[in-house]
Amino acid sequence: MIDHQENEEQGILDRKKFIQVLTETNRGLASQTLLNLLFRYEMLIHLEESNIHDEKWEKASDEKVRIENLLIDEIVYGYKETVKLLDIDDNHSLSMLVDFFEEK
Repeated sequence: MIDHQENEEQGILDRKKFIQVLTETNRGLASQTLLNLLFRYEMLIHLEESNIHDEKWEKASDEKVRIENLLIDEIVYGYKETVKLLDIDDNHSLSMLVDFFEEK
């Protein structure tokens, strides 16, 4: 597991929690794009945390932020495609199940 500084500024994702979920998740059904982004992200985190602050470190840090944004886009895209593939719409959402159980 990657060690993180406690005072690290958090962005959209908590990196520590994201890496934990990433490590524990079965990647068998992930798209090639998602797998590629995940492996690149892991590599960039290791490079960024090397504590050697040179030009390569700066590039790795910048690229990591770019990959984080691409990961978010790909995860949202995959979610939307899955919803579409499973023919799930607002009439079959979780809120409909909640409404069903609240009526009883």
